[in-house]
Amino acid sequence: MKRLPLLLVLCSLVFVACEKRALMILSQQTINVDFEYGEYAMFVTSIESWNVISMNTWINVITTSVSSGKEKLRFAVARNEGADTRKGTIVLQNKMDGSCVELYVVQGAYVRDTNGHQWTDLGLTVDWASVNIGANIHVDYGDYFAWGEVSTKECYDGCVTFEVPMLDIAGNPRYDAATANWGGTWRMPTSAEMEELITYCSWEWTSMYDVKGVLVTGPNGNSIFLPAAGYCTTTVTNDIGKCGYYWSSTPYDNPMPVPTYYDNNYADVLFFNSGTRDVGIGFRIHGFPIRPVIK
Repeated sequence: MKRLPLLLVLCSLVFVACEKRALMILSQQTINVDFEYGEYAMFVTSIESWNVISMNTWINVITTSVSSGKEKLRFAVARNEGADTRKGTIVLQNKMDGSCVELYVVQGAYVRDTNGHQWTDLGLTVDWASVNIGANIHVDYGDYFAWGEVSTKECYDGCVTFEVPMLDIAGNPRYDAATANWGGTWRMPTSAEMEELITYCSWEWTSMYDVKGVLVTGPNGNSIFLPAAGYCTTTVTNDIGKCGYYWSSTPYDNPMPVPTYYDNNYADVLFFNSGTRDVGIGFRIHGFPIRPVIK
């Protein structure tokens, strides 16, 4: 609280001084920047030395003080996570008489290529879709897919990736059902992103509209519901209302130097029930639902 009056005085000095026009020439009065994080530069010509002050927390001034002459002003902007364009100000203040000019920074709104699908920001490295592929609302089970296939089918007794050595399929429209069906930048989550969901979120086994599943709440307080949709073997659906199995994009990684039967026949899967949540492995030919992610 003791610093507040001093801060107010300093801010007042800046804005009062800005009423006077400094002897500075800016190569640009306004700079338009992308919504992503980035560093930018422009030239300032002045007969006096000057200081630089950022008036917005999302603008980080790299060049804070420069002598007279033609000098480069460098600054960085944080990513704009908002849905609206924002405008910030950098003040260039003459050290001699306090006069100043203002540089305006206009940053575009965050743009997602979502193709109309909804997502939830849980405060993690990726955002999670609000529904499973093939579902209309969050409590629908949606469609079931064999690992590495992009279409549903009547009988889950084999798949195109069975016994095939595979790398991670995230974002590959030939094998990633999220990318193939939803388009844009949607993809299946990796095993590491599923681990993140377990580690940093709180999980509650619950029921919504008589559908059993888990309410997963992120560190920022936002939540998604994952229905316990079970899985498909041949033409039979198992464990509905009891367990959830969700494919990741990551194939099974054998930690042993000796090849095993699991190597090219399994992939990582998110598993949960009323008392357990874990990332394990699933048989590629089985049909599991998919919850897409997006950055």
